[in-house]
Amino acid sequence: MAKVKINKKILESTIAKKIAEVKGALQGRKLLDDVGEQIIKDIKRNTKTGKGFGTSQLNGIKNNKRESLPSLEKSTIKARKYYAKFNPTTQVYKSGRSNLSFSGQLIDSIAYDVKKGRVVVSASGKKRRAYRTLKGKVKNTPSNDEIIGYLEKKGFYFLGIDDKTIDKIKTIAKRQIRRLLRS
Repeated sequence: MAKVKINKKILESTIAKKIAEVKGALQGRKLLDDVGEQIIKDIKRNTKTGKGFGTSQLNGIKNNKRESLPSLEKSTIKARKYYAKFNPTTQVYKSGRSNLSFSGQLIDSIAYDVKKGRVVVSASGKKRRAYRTLKGKVKNTPSNDEIIGYLEKKGFYFLGIDDKTIDKIKTIAKRQIRRLLRS
């Protein structure tokens, strides 16, 4: 019978190097970019289908479950119908549907950045294109940050990560670790 000798020092050194590689990869830019892109993709998809986090976020309760965004008020539906006559709308827009998709400006402004080894997701605070009316343009167009603040007061929470997105992020990390361990 053949015997195999293992040099314990070499084995420990190899394992330590792989562990260091994996730790580095989990904090690396490539993984964080993949995670950021997945989060943005899921936020946009969920929001366009009318899903948010509901009012439980108001009370400080952690809620990783998506739920339907609150119904629109009659005055909001009326305003959306009026503005739709004079402004371009997205393909998923419906006057009575709560999905933050009237012009698409807010959803399109959502982006991520990697800061200090973390993914930060936000909507840019840039000024938005003013909506047109029968008499011209609406003055004092609010920024995306102002709109998000208004929506949160109304119970519309859409910037967040649900359980399905967390599972996708775990899968992304596992794939990256497997690739490293194979090399």
